Amino acid sequence: MVDFGLCSPNLLLKFINYLQDKCKLGHGGCLGYIDAISEMINFRKLHGASEAVFQKFSATKSYLKRARKTVAKMMRLQATQDLDIETLETRGHWATMEELLEVVKFHLPRYENTVKINKSSPAQVNPSDLTFATKFVAMYLLIKVKGLRPMTYQYLMVDMIARAKAKGAFINHKTFKTAGKYGFHSLILTNANMQVLNSYILYIRPMLKPQCDFILIIRNGGQHGKLGEIMSKLVFDSIGKYIHPTRYRQIVEMQSLNKLTGKEQRIFSEDQKHSSAVAKVHF
Repeated sequence: MVDFGLCSPNLLLKFINYLQDKCKLGHGGCLGYIDAISEMINFRKLHGASEAVFQKFSATKSYLKRARKTVAKMMRLQATQDLDIETLETRGHWATMEELLEVVKFHLPRYENTVKINKSSPAQVNPSDLTFATKFVAMYLLIKVKGLRPMTYQYLMVDMIARAKAKGAFINHKTFKTAGKYGFHSLILTNANMQVLNSYILYIRPMLKPQCDFILIIRNGGQHGKLGEIMSKLVFDSIGKYIHPTRYRQIVEMQSLNKLTGKEQRIFSEDQKHSSAVAKVHF
């Protein structure tokens, strides 16, 4: 019965259409089913399928390959539509730069209180507040220190901040140890930026028992990742709008139309495109 189903491209394509039309399964979910069916065909090839069935599997694989390309294209088109400004505005997920700056003000008191308690009575600090402090600093860097790519902040190291103090609070992208593999932005830190980073490095980070030299770490002391998810959660908690780094890049680029000259805006816009080593590896 399994081989009968796998040998019928018509039956399989009807199944995929049923998932989308009746079950309302998204394109990503359909791709998962297509991949699973392809793996089942490979399994049957290795475990006793007859010669006649083996030949029919080849036809099915060709249809599944086409179906996968079609569904993947539809998924890309859907993603483009979902990120369209008009769509975002109708869903209430388009924020202004002014609203995003309010996110920092909303969460800052809790962060400052955590630092204050940690200075006077480290044993009384709630572990969840330490986790929040890391999330806050990650979100703060993404919004207040314009670099636009989460990888830049994820790979910031403690000694880079110390060296930046002696260089006018400037961090050159070439100082990243993995600069040959990833693409980073150079960063210019204001006095306020340095104060936030210093308070985190001095009072919060040691409590997380760091096992690496990266600034942003999780509770087991390892490097913190998934900064986009952190940003989305804290932004939604404060202004009720779902904003992730890709959408943030759109907002910043729209803002640049009003703040920069035509030439500056074109350079800025090109810099935001995923054309760097970061794009090839991580996006």
